[in-house]
Amino acid sequence: MPALIFFSCQWTSTDRVDHPKQWQAWFDQVDSLARQKGVLYSIHLLDSLMQTLPQPGAGDRIKHLKILRQLYQKDSNYSKQARKATDELLSLFKSPDVQKKYPRDYADALLFKGDDLLQQRRYSEVYPYYFEGKLVLIEAGETCELSKYSRRIAMVSYGDKKYHQAIEYYKKEFEELQNCQPDAGFELTFVEKQGSLDNIGLSYRQLGDLDSALYYYDRALAYIRQEEKNYPNQQQFMSLAKVVVMSNQADAYMAKKDYSRAETMLIACIDTNYRLDSDIENAQLSQLSLIKLYLKNKAYPKVHKELQRLAESLLRYPSREVSFEYQKMSGQYQYEQKNYETAAHHLMTYIGYRDENEREERKGLRLDISRSMAQTERDYEIALNKQRARLQELSLAIILLVTLTILSIAFLVYRNWKNAQRNVAELTLLNEEIARQNTVMIDTVKALEESQQQNQQMMKIVAHDLRNPIGAVHSATQLLLYDGHYTEEQLELLNLIQTASMNATSLISQLLQVNMNANQDIQKEEVQLRELLSSSVNMLRHKADDKQQIISLNTPEVTIRADREKVFRVIGNLLGNAIKFSDVGETIHITVEELPHDVIISVQDRGIGIPESLQKHIFEFFTTAKRAGTSGEQPFGLGLAICRQIVMAHGGQIWFNSIENQGTQFFVKLPKA
Repeated sequence: MPALIFFSCQWTSTDRVDHPKQWQAWFDQVDSLARQKGVLYSIHLLDSLMQTLPQPGAGDRIKHLKILRQLYQKDSNYSKQARKATDELLSLFKSPDVQKKYPRDYADALLFKGDDLLQQRRYSEVYPYYFEGKLVLIEAGETCELSKYSRRIAMVSYGDKKYHQAIEYYKKEFEELQNCQPDAGFELTFVEKQGSLDNIGLSYRQLGDLDSALYYYDRALAYIRQEEKNYPNQQQFMSLAKVVVMSNQADAYMAKKDYSRAETMLIACIDTNYRLDSDIENAQLSQLSLIKLYLKNKAYPKVHKELQRLAESLLRYPSREVSFEYQKMSGQYQYEQKNYETAAHHLMTYIGYRDENEREERKGLRLDISRSMAQTERDYEIALNKQRARLQELSLAIILLVTLTILSIAFLVYRNWKNAQRNVAELTLLNEEIARQNTVMIDTVKALEESQQQNQQMMKIVAHDLRNPIGAVHSATQLLLYDGHYTEEQLELLNLIQTASMNATSLISQLLQVNMNANQDIQKEEVQLRELLSSSVNMLRHKADDKQQIISLNTPEVTIRADREKVFRVIGNLLGNAIKFSDVGETIHITVEELPHDVIISVQDRGIGIPESLQKHIFEFFTTAKRAGTSGEQPFGLGLAICRQIVMAHGGQIWFNSIENQGTQFFVKLPKA
């Protein structure tokens, strides 16, 4: 334990200068060596590096202990040393000044202590440390770091088999991670984000909701692939992260009885882990899943081969959990091979493991998060009440002082009241003049409203009356093009007339949709969202086919309360824009996320995107932020304004994310029935 002795002998001051730039490079160095040469080698190197600092400050001591604990945590054989490092770390925060100067590190120390107690099954002591860490982060305004608290509560909820609660906390963790700045570090900006998505999938898997589980696994893989280019020095970790998600996907496909896909994924996971010589326990767990699959399909030669490989792996990399399941699988295999004596040996070993595990579980009761949270919050409320009582005493003294002040002010007010009397007459005259002008203004506003209604009605009449003659021009042009032989110049003019009439018809249709009093026209009913979206896709599929595009639709069965025709128009406009602004051969994704009281419809393309300079104008009527489609399609600047008007009339929201030349994703949030 050279590191802990060094602390107790050397560090007694907190006013020296910190060296924050050194620590990230040192952590990367010792973390890499821990995987290559072992934990003890990395710890000795860390101690040597620490002693090179001329005058380490309090921040340096804190960083040293945090990294030391992380290194010990990599090997379960050093769990006692890890706990001792946590206690040393907490001892550095006895001073309130140190707590205020390093709030993130103080919160980490509290959370680490809670983790250690949880590992020791001292469940009743865990939550107060977690809760205090949360309060420190809230007081410091660390919205990003709050994700560490949510993650821990999610993990405990998952361990307690409270999977719905775990899902809510993992989703909360993911939302809080969105507040992290790029300099927050690799763990918060990437590792925990993909991990939270994967963990949501695991929770849904435990609930038996396989489709939701696969949806979040796909999101986790997509996020890893999207971000891996931003971390060129972390490619090994990226590969391992993908393997973990793929192994979970394989488990879900096994549950769906898609054994072929599950087998392919598991083999890839196992080979990748052994090739990288990292996260061997995950490889072993994948082997267990593969053996289970082969047993289901009675592929006994493959079962025998994988059991041998797993046994060899356990000799090199022992794992109590894997050995437990290995004995069970071996017993089942030997029994099905009618080797009953060998099967009995394996199964008795398995039963011994199981009984030992159950005895350990009975040593303590699992932590009831809801009850512990309520108790801790009650204790906190008691402390707040005491503080309020002290404030009330102070308030009484202030009230006496204020009363004397008010009496003095009252005398001054009375003296000024007589002066105010002289101004009342002047104010009365002024008020009468204001009232007269207000009446004139009200009349003016009414006139403007009537004029607006008349203009709107006139616009609709004109647009409606223009549709028939322009439609006739379009039909006549089609007949002319079909009927005869023309010179090249005549053919060009006819095509020009046809295109212009089509564009005019589209513009007139959109003008007829414009309604500045959309709330009055909404006729809500219960609408099956999947059927509505399918109809919209089918209506526009021919346009997508013209550009060889694919429309992917993924939606659960959910009912909303809305005006069917108007919501259909919104989806049609958004999908039409996605087709218009996407290149030939692209895929357009329509997905639906179900919330407790709402649904969020997403239409995503990989098209030309919206330049940042135009983004704030796209929801305006007759906006200038309009561009031609990828095949020259003509825009009119009305569609998105109409969409926004309809969605807001439903009490919903519409927004988008877009990157120029990379694509756009529109979101529509509507209330459920």
